[in-house]
Amino acid sequence: AVTRGVAGALEQLARCDSGRAALLRSGVPACVRLLEDESDEVKLHALSVLEDVASDDQGKRKLLEAKAASVLVSLAKESGTVTVRRRSNDILCKLSNLQSEASALIAAGAVLPLVNILRDSSECEQASAIAALRRLTCGSETSGGQQAAVDAGCVGLLVQLLGPGTWPAQSDAMHVLHNLVSCDCTRSSVASDVGAIAACVGVLRASSDAEVRALAAATLACVAEAGSRAQIVAAGGIDALSPLLSSENGACRQQASRALNSAADDVSSHSALASSLPALVTLAGSASDEARASAMGTVHKLCGGDDGAARGALASSGAAVSLLLLELSGGAAEQASAMASLHSLSASKEALATVVGSGGAQVLVGVLSGGLPEPSVRRRAAAVVSRLSAPPHSEAVASAGGAEALVGALSLGERAVTRGVAGALEQLARCDSGRAALLRSGVPACVRLLEDESDEVKLHALSVLEDVASDDQGKRKLLEAKAASVLVSLAKESGTVTVRRRSNDILCKLSNLQSEASALIAAGAVLPLVNILRDSSECEQASAIAALRRLTCGSETSGGQQAAVDAGCVGLLVQLLGPGTWPAQSDAMHVLHNLVSCDCTRSSVASDVGAIAACVGVLRASSDAEVRALAAATLACVAEAGSRAQIVAAGGIDALSPLLSSENGACRQQASRALNSAADDVSSHSALASSLPALVTLAGSASDEARASAMGTVHKLCGGDDGAARGALASSGAAVSLLLLELSGGAAEQASAMASLHSLSASKEALATVVGSGGAQVLVGVLSGGLPEPSVRRRAAAVVSRLSAPPHSEAVASAGGAEALVGALSLGERAVTRGVA
Repeated sequence: AVTRGVAGALEQLARCDSGRAALLRSGVPACVRLLEDESDEVKLHALSVLEDVASDDQGKRKLLEAKAASVLVSLAKESGTVTVRRRSNDILCKLSNLQSEASALIAAGAVLPLVNILRDSSECEQASAIAALRRLTCGSETSGGQQAAVDAGCVGLLVQLLGPGTWPAQSDAMHVLHNLVSCDCTRSSVASDVGAIAACVGVLRASSDAEVRALAAATLACVAEAGSRAQIVAAGGIDALSPLLSSENGACRQQASRALNSAADDVSSHSALASSLPALVTLAGSASDEARASAMGTVHKLCGGDDGAARGALASSGAAVSLLLLELSGGAAEQASAMASLHSLSASKEALATVVGSGGAQVLVGVLSGGLPEPSVRRRAAAVVSRLSAPPHSEAVASAGGAEALVGALSLGERAVTRGVAGALEQLARCDSGRAALLRSGVPACVRLLEDESDEVKLHALSVLEDVASDDQGKRKLLEAKAASVLVSLAKESGTVTVRRRSNDILCKLSNLQSEASALIAAGAVLPLVNILRDSSECEQASAIAALRRLTCGSETSGGQQAAVDAGCVGLLVQLLGPGTWPAQSDAMHVLHNLVSCDCTRSSVASDVGAIAACVGVLRASSDAEVRALAAATLACVAEAGSRAQIVAAGGIDALSPLLSSENGACRQQASRALNSAADDVSSHSALASSLPALVTLAGSASDEARASAMGTVHKLCGGDDGAARGALASSGAAVSLLLLELSGGAAEQASAMASLHSLSASKEALATVVGSGGAQVLVGVLSGGLPEPSVRRRAAAVVSRLSAPPHSEAVASAGGAEALVGALSLGERAVTRGVA
C-alpha cells in the first residue's frame, strides 16, 4: 500500500521542478525498480515519473545509468497491459533521442518493441516509433541497430507503411529503409524484397517532398548496387527516377543519377533509359554538378549496350556525341571511357554522320595522332577513324589529316588495327585530300602493308596503291618506296588470284612511266606480266600486253626483251595472234616486233615458225594498217635474220605483196623491205613474179621510202634463175624501162641496172622488150658516152652485142651501135672482144 501511495505521489512530484530535480539527484534508480512491481498501477505511476525525468538529456542519461532500458524493453515486449507497453515504448522513443547512447538502447533490445509498434498501433505511435528507429539504425554497422530491425521484420512493415497514400512520418520511414539498405549486413534484406523496391518507386511517383524522393532514389541506388537491377527495371524504377535528373534539388539529381548509373549495368534498363538521354547528357555536361560522374557513366553504359532504342537515341544525338568528344580532352580515364563509347557507337552509320556533324573527325584524328595516349585509346581511335573514312565522310576525314594519322597508327602493330587502317586508307585514297596526303608521306607504309600475312590487308593496300599510281607522280612514289619488287613477288607467288591480278594491274600502270622502265625490269616485272598471257581474261591480257610493249621497247641493255623471251613470251604471243580478232592485237604485234628488233632476242623470233605464221596470218586477216605494217616489219627482221625460206613456206610472199599497193606508207615500206630481204632466197622468186607490176610501180616512185627496197627486189629477180620471174621481167616493158632509167642514175644505180639488163638479155623476149622500150639508144649511149665503171661498160658491150643480132640489127646500127662497139674494143677483154666481133 505504501509503495502504491509513494508511486502515485512521485508521479505528482515529478511534474514540478523541485520534485523532478530531487528525483534526478537520487531517485531515478528507485523509480526504475518500481517498474518491476507486480502491480500495473505502480508500474504506470513509475512510467509517468520516468517520462517526466526523460524530458531532457540529463534525465535520459540518468535513466540509462539506472539500467532502465532493459526493464522498459521487457515491459514493452511482455506486459499484458496495453498502456504499460505503450508508455514503455514512449520512453524508449524518448531515450532514442540521446544519439550518443543509442548503442546501449540497441543492446538492451529496444529495436524489437519499436518495430512491433508498426504492426497495429496508432498513426501517432507509429510515427514516434519510426522516428526512434531512424535514430537507432543510422549508426555504424557494429551498433547492431540495422540487423535488429531487419530481424524484427521491419522491412516488410516499412513496405506496408510506405504504400499508396500519404503518411506524416514518410520521411522517417524512408530514412529507416535507407539506413537498412546502406548497411552491409542488412542491404540484401532490402535489395531482395521486391516490395521494398516497389515502395521506393511508389514514393518517387507520389511524393512531393524533395528530401523523401532523394532518399527513395538513394535507396534504389543501393538496391541496384546490391544486384537487384532487373527488379528495379521491372518495377518501373527507371521511369520513376528519370524526372529527378532535371530536379532543382541537388540531392535528387545526384541520387537519381547514381541509381540510374548502377541500374544501367543491366541491359534491360537501356530501352527505358533511352528517353532520359537528353537529361543525362545535360547533367553529364555540367562541370560543377556532383551528379555529373554518374550521369556520364550511364551514357557510357548505354553506348556499350546493344539496345536498339538506346543506341538509336545516342546515334542521332549531337549533344551526346559532342559530350563524348569533349571527354576526349580530359584525363586518361575520361579519354578511355569516351573512346570506348565512341568506338561502340561507330558501328552505326547514323552515329558516324552525327560524329562528323559534331566536328568529330578533327577531334578523333587529333587523338590518334597527337601526344601519347594509352594504347587502348589509340587502338579504338584508329578503329573509329577507320570507320569514319568510308563514304560519305572520306573527304572530311582526309581534310582533317586522317590519312597521316592512320598511317601513324600502323605503328601499333596490332592485326585488328592494321586491317581497319588498311581498309580506311583504301577509302581515303579515292578522294583528293587523302591521296595527296598519302603521296606526301604514306606510300612507304602502304607498300609495307603488302607484306602483311593477311590477304585482306594486302588487297586494301593494293587498292590504295592503284589509286596512288593514277599519275606519274604517284608512280614515282611507288618506285621510290621499292614497291616494284614486292608487287612482283605477290604477282608471282601469292596463293590468291585476286592479289596476283591486282599486283599485275599496278605493274601495268607503273610501266607507263617509261623513264623508270629499267627499274621495273630489274625488279622482275616482265615474268608475271608474261604469265598473265597464259590463262587470264582478255582484258587482263590486253593490259599485260600493253605493259610488255613498253618494257620491251627500250635499249637492249635494259633487259626487257631478254626477260620476255626467257619467260616464254614468243610462244604465248603466237597463240594470241592466232586466228580471230583481238583488241590488243596492235600491242601484241608491237611486242613481237620489239623482240625481233633486238639483237639478243631476234633469233628467238626468227627461229619460231609459229611466230612467222602468226605474222602472215595477221597480214591476211587484219584491216588495221598499223598492225599490218608491224607484221611486215617483223617479217623483214626475220628475213634479215636468215629465215627467208620459212617465210616463203608460210606463204609470206603472197601475204606481203598486197601491201606494196597500200595507201599506207609504212605498209609499203615494210612490205617492200621484207620482200627485198626474202628475195635473197631464190625460192621466193616464183611467188614474187606475180608482184612484179607493184614492185616496178613502187620502184619507179622517186619520192617513196619503199623505192630502194622495191628496186632491190627487181634486181634480185633479174639475177635469179626462176623461169616465171624471168619470163615476167622479160615481157615487162615497165620493168625494162625502169632498168633503163636507172642507167641515168649514179654509179651504184648504173651498176645494178646494167647487171640486171645483162642477166635479162640472155632471153630473146627480153631483147625485144628492150628494143621496144627504146633501150638500144640508151645502151649505146652508156657504152659510148663518158667513162662509166669498166664493169658497166663490159656488161653494156655484152648487151649491145646481143641486141645486134637480127631482128634488132638495124635498130642498134641506127642508134650508133657500130661505133660504140668499136670503141668498146679498147676495153681489151677477150670476152668483150668476142662479143663485139
